[in-house]
Amino acid sequence: MTKKSIKASRTKAKSLKIERLFDASPERLWTFWTDPTNFAKWFNPAPGMNLVIHEYEARPGGRVRFDMPQPDGNKNPQEGVFHVLDPYREIVTGSEDKSFLIKVNFKPVGTQTRVIVLVNGISLEFHEGALKGWNAGFDKLENALAGWTMPVKTEVKGKSRRELGEIAITRTLDAPRGLVWKAWTDPEWIKRWWGPKVFTAPYCRLDLRVGGHYLYCMRSPDGKDFWSTGFYREIIPMEKIVCTDSFADEKGNIVPATYYGLGPDFPLELVLTVIFEEVKGGTKLTLRHLGHPIGEMKRNATLGWNESLDKFAESVRQLQGGTASIEVVDPFKLTLPSDREIVITRVLNAPRERVFDSYADPNAIPEWWGPRGFRTAVEKMDVRPDGVWRFVQKGPDGKEYAFNGVYREVLRPERLVYTFEYEGMPGHILIETVRLEKQLDGNTKVTVTDSFQTRKDRDGMLQSGMEKGARESMERLEELLREYSPP
Repeated sequence: MTKKSIKASRTKAKSLKIERLFDASPERLWTFWTDPTNFAKWFNPAPGMNLVIHEYEARPGGRVRFDMPQPDGNKNPQEGVFHVLDPYREIVTGSEDKSFLIKVNFKPVGTQTRVIVLVNGISLEFHEGALKGWNAGFDKLENALAGWTMPVKTEVKGKSRRELGEIAITRTLDAPRGLVWKAWTDPEWIKRWWGPKVFTAPYCRLDLRVGGHYLYCMRSPDGKDFWSTGFYREIIPMEKIVCTDSFADEKGNIVPATYYGLGPDFPLELVLTVIFEEVKGGTKLTLRHLGHPIGEMKRNATLGWNESLDKFAESVRQLQGGTASIEVVDPFKLTLPSDREIVITRVLNAPRERVFDSYADPNAIPEWWGPRGFRTAVEKMDVRPDGVWRFVQKGPDGKEYAFNGVYREVLRPERLVYTFEYEGMPGHILIETVRLEKQLDGNTKVTVTDSFQTRKDRDGMLQSGMEKGARESMERLEELLREYSPP
């Protein structure tokens, strides 16, 4: 592994920011922060010395107490509490009164993860020593990661799928693809079929989006619970799902297979791919589960999947028998309520204050405004009534497109109203209203209404590819909101 440089900067008078890019998934790194055995291997920067853990409760409010032995014999005792544990995304730990805090964020970068650490509560004169300590600790973490069972990837150089232990099963179901997709992705239906024939599934929670996580529970006839978790790598609605798959505890923390009495050679992370294809007379479902140890474990897993898919086929038959047609829910909707209006709605997984700020923050706009492949620069953005805005977009071909307008209403966190003009067609000005509604689950429904001067203007906007651009903007906004912090 090529050593990555560590970067640091002072963010406030007593804060230290540290970053490093690791060749590991967020789930894999998470175990090295939340599992005391793994944590002890690297957190002590002293060469050849591990932590001595006395207490380690990885839960919000859980206590942490350990010694960090030094070469001079000093035990260097440390203690604190966990304040935040947001699986695979964020950890905040430190003193109980929060006078000293370590905030850790895990941000996926392709197949790698950028770890960003913000340490608050240390005096400036100790920054240099702290930076050296974190650098040495992260070196040890890289070594520990290299010695861990490698997470399974969809492709591993030099290894065939057979050598990696791939389970491949194909079923053809006498049902439309939309119905099969619903049975696979609706938590209430998943509970009907998940697990072998003698198992039940009392709990299922999922966030079906790229980067979203799931947590399932499978219960054996004797009442023993087996939890599994992972995150979605790829989702093409009604066509394909790719996700990681790991054993977990009931809180969603990844655990090794030995937690459930399975062999130590079982990898920490597997990859599950499910493909849905329309065929004559129904839907072809292809399942590939990559990473099972060759031998009895793979044979048992194959048997379990086949029994589970038998239950799945029965659930699809029940669903088909009780419903004449299935509407596949698309989070993005575009409607034409009148001949001079376009209305777009999308529910975003974030509180409306954060959504509003992502519309009002000039630093956030370039991260989501516009289709994928386009870059947006904010030239003016005075978010107040009568304030002016101007954005310049550059396409993949280098061509520039400029837009401008004037804010008419700014009511945080409920509403924004502004004019919108594409400078390539001056004088064709529309009024855009963004309304944000808080949902019962804490998410935000965004309704964007574009009011045009004429029907011809509206139709011209639609013909320009506006629907695709708006859809991709909303997708990018959803992705940004997972890590966006308002100014």
